[in-house]
Amino acid sequence: MVRVVSYLEQVVQKLSRDLEKEARVAGNQFLRFFDEGLTGPHSGTIYGRAAARRKAARKGATRGTGAHQASAPNEAPAIWTGALRKSAMMVLIRDSPIRFRVQIGVSFEGGRGSPQSGDRSIADMLEFGTIRMAPRPGWRLALKKWLPWAQSRRWGS
Repeated sequence: MVRVVSYLEQVVQKLSRDLEKEARVAGNQFLRFFDEGLTGPHSGTIYGRAAARRKAARKGATRGTGAHQASAPNEAPAIWTGALRKSAMMVLIRDSPIRFRVQIGVSFEGGRGSPQSGDRSIADMLEFGTIRMAPRPGWRLALKKWLPWAQSRRWGS
């Protein structure tokens, strides 16, 4: 009887490790899709000095020109400071090996010029928009790519 219990404990531990590994793979894949949306091409307004904007228009890209191209409404947010990108992380919930949460959000520290809106983070404001800005759905676009990827995986077989 002791051998059976010991064997079952080993099986449960191995399954737990395997499930945790798969949860990490799934969460990291979601983060890759999120990052692809942020770094992809954008079609919003180009900001910067006039010369930088002209140079960016000639090159067809803003990289290395000193200009910044914002995202248009309903595009994933464009990277400006990188804070949103750095704030995206995958967190495993330890009470269950098959539950994980992808956490994306930049909190406000306050101070002059920070557009505070109660408990909303910058990620929430970009994702769902504000009174003055149309939404820039970053994680919803990543989720649209991630769901078919997750369904194509054959977990447990």
